[in-house]
Amino acid sequence: MLRTAPAPPTVVDGYRRHVRQREGTTIRLQCPVRSEPTALVSWYKDDDEISIGWQRYRVVVGPASRSQLRVRNATLTDSGIYVCTATNGFGSVRASFQVLVYRTYVS
Repeated sequence: MLRTAPAPPTVVDGYRRHVRQREGTTIRLQCPVRSEPTALVSWYKDDDEISIGWQRYRVVVGPASRSQLRVRNATLTDSGIYVCTATNGFGSVRASFQVLVYRTYVS
């Protein structure tokens, strides 16, 4: 198995920075970061750190330390700027997402 040398985390090119999501659905944001050694990831919405106490928000850590933020039953107030910050012993990096939650009208 080929391992890379320890370095600060880096943002993966080509991630989806603008996200449109229909009201009532689940927003899923994958932190687009590569890191060796593994980075600790924090999530923010409009400059407020997302904590475990936020009812509909959940941070999921998957294989290879990939962090995903899920927002259940999205409402219009969930629109905003979301940021994941990845930090290891060599530095840190931020990736941001602009999320727009929209309402579908039935005629």
